[in-house]
Amino acid sequence: MKRKGFYFKQGYDGSLYLNIQKSDFINYLNELGNGDEWVKFRIFERKDKDDKGHTHNMELIQQTIKKDA
Repeated sequence: MKRKGFYFKQGYDGSLYLNIQKSDFINYLNELGNGDEWVKFRIFERKDKDDKGHTHNMELIQQTIKKDA
């Protein structure tokens, strides 16, 4: 997949906006595995904004399988 289907921009009030291209992001999550899982992402500020104004990145740091009792 060429892209992961998401990007962040910081608003003027300091809040973060997460923009998701649904089909790309769903495909990205499906590539991580099947089933009812929790995934944990780390969101971090870029050193510099990119040319499109993106201010933050996100990376997968943990996958935990959630089992129903």
